[in-house]
Amino acid sequence: MNPITLFRSALFPPKPFEAEIERQFLCDYSARHVTRRRVAGTVALCVGITYFGTDLFDAINDKQFCQVFINKILPLRLLGTAAMAVSAWLTFKPLLKTSERYANFCSVFRVMGYVTRHSRFADGDVFDPR
Repeated sequence: MNPITLFRSALFPPKPFEAEIERQFLCDYSARHVTRRRVAGTVALCVGITYFGTDLFDAINDKQFCQVFINKILPLRLLGTAAMAVSAWLTFKPLLKTSERYANFCSVFRVMGYVTRHSRFADGDVFDPR
């Protein structure tokens, strides 16, 4: 391969595929990865519920943390866990097997739920033991 062709192939994207070939590839790709996506959604939901349970256990055993939990942590944990539950539920729809766009939507929705659950709080430290 001559240096100019190598340079062009390294720095510039390839020519686009034909629309029908691209559609077939995305459909095949979605079908092959449907199980992994469903497992990822279910495991993410289980991890979210576990975090929620751990925080609830700590709130029951510590009165000072209980106020922080109820006022600041609980709403975000509920919202994030609900988003992850919806995402896990959406991954069991038949459309996931044929639509890569739908699969990406489910993944982004799951990540948004995860970020919401673990976001920092706007008013500074959540728990100050002073």
